[in-house]
Amino acid sequence: MKLQPKLSTSKFFFLSFLIGAFCLVQAGPPFPEVWNPNPLKYPYVVNESLYLTASPRQAKPAASLLTSLSKKIAEVFTRTFPLPPSGRGPIRVLLQEGDEKLVLSAPSGADLQCFRSAGSMSRERFFPGTIQIELKRGEFRVSGSKGHAFSGKAIGLRFVTQDSTVPLKLNGKAYRGTLEFYPDDGSIQSINVLPLEDYLRGVVPLEMGHRSEQELEALKAQAVAARTYALKFMLTHDSSNFDIRGSIEDQVYGGVGAEYLLSDQAIRETKGRVLLYADTLAMCYYHSTCGGMTASRNEVWGGAVIPYLVTTSDRDPSGKPWCQASHYMQWSESWSLAELTDILRNNLENAGVRAPAFRRLKDFRVKSRFADGRVNVLEVKTDRGAFELHGDKIRVALKTATGRMLESARFDIVVQEDRVIARGNGYGHGVGMCQMGALGRAVAGQSFREILAAYYPGTVLALAK
Repeated sequence: MKLQPKLSTSKFFFLSFLIGAFCLVQAGPPFPEVWNPNPLKYPYVVNESLYLTASPRQAKPAASLLTSLSKKIAEVFTRTFPLPPSGRGPIRVLLQEGDEKLVLSAPSGADLQCFRSAGSMSRERFFPGTIQIELKRGEFRVSGSKGHAFSGKAIGLRFVTQDSTVPLKLNGKAYRGTLEFYPDDGSIQSINVLPLEDYLRGVVPLEMGHRSEQELEALKAQAVAARTYALKFMLTHDSSNFDIRGSIEDQVYGGVGAEYLLSDQAIRETKGRVLLYADTLAMCYYHSTCGGMTASRNEVWGGAVIPYLVTTSDRDPSGKPWCQASHYMQWSESWSLAELTDILRNNLENAGVRAPAFRRLKDFRVKSRFADGRVNVLEVKTDRGAFELHGDKIRVALKTATGRMLESARFDIVVQEDRVIARGNGYGHGVGMCQMGALGRAVAGQSFREILAAYYPGTVLALAK
């Protein structure tokens, strides 16, 4: 009879450590929505229902102990990315600019901190109600609903709610953190300053929509991409008053009103997770629908080749695009020649194109395409000669009749009598993560790590702290 070798002391302790780490991470914090059938939407009073309808929890396939253990070990040994001071503080989000008058609502009252000059600050207190803010001839004029007022020159104003559980509202929208206002060429810049994780709560739902629990891993991937994108801006501070714009120019941000239970869970379960490449934060661009093939950043916008932002096939094992459920897999746009003539005239400058002073359009010709099928060079023929549009600037120039950019640069275009017709597929620039593709991958059972690895190949998941 052959005896089995005894388990050595070192192996025993190592196995005990792994099992302990697995149990520690498995336990997790006791978040209320795990057991509460009617979880709170916000921890404070709002004008809508405080409760969300509980999403039915779908049964998940049982994972093997080895698979679960390997995932938990990966969590424990996640690489860290040490943040400099500029990445540890709150993020400054530009909400709007160009206003001369604003209406601020403070349901619980507000404290005003007025910065008159470097090192000089005064304070005012406003009772609950509305607060009017106006910039006139370089001076701020602030008045409350109960007669409280302030006027004078200032380099900035900061409003803080008197009850941290009741947010301030700007033009009817509620925002966590503080609201700051700065003079900018005769108008006002409105900026929300808040913790990064709270900022993401107002971004992920607007970028991905309200999803099912089956799509949670895609929301996690979006949270990591959005966090990395935001931190990249925070670490490149310049002389401006804000880090990032709360619009499609950067990331769409809706404040408290956008927050949603499942996306909150995705943000919480990936807290601090970012993507690195070559020991620095990755450039996490993303878009709605790639149409089965992502685009190369250097082809779309120029510049050097970035290894993890290159053209990649994005199809499932059957050969279908992962984003096949998107409404933008097939689209068409149509203009009259007169309409498109005016649209081009108005947008050529923004597209960086100098064109002859044409009076009417005659024809279009796709001169070349990138490997992913998107148009590289589009020739536009007019009564005064021809000119060319290049890369993603084509979408800027060929806006729709309603003012939207063209859905994508993967299209064919023809002139039929008095109409110009473009037919294509995909939505957005095509660089980086395809959001609809991420949702398709999540439904198929891929984890957020697998999704991120597919769209940003060669990057490493890390914990920023």
